[in-house]
Amino acid sequence: MILTDDFCRRAALHSSRGRHVSRVFREIAAALPRVWAEGANWTGSQKEWRSKLIEGMAIWHSVFEELGRIE
Repeated sequence: MILTDDFCRRAALHSSRGRHVSRVFREIAAALPRVWAEGANWTGSQKEWRSKLIEGMAIWHSVFEELGRIE
């Protein structure tokens, strides 16, 4: 919950108007490591959570892409 607002602000940088949601999701997942840097005062737990979230998003997208469920 502590990181949710910052995550949402970073993810909102990508507009989905007129674009397939899977492409937008892929772009957000790819951009997050760059646009959502670890905070200077983040705990080890917060840093790990961010890392695992980004990793999980990439895995989710690649699995569904592999299954042919998304573009």
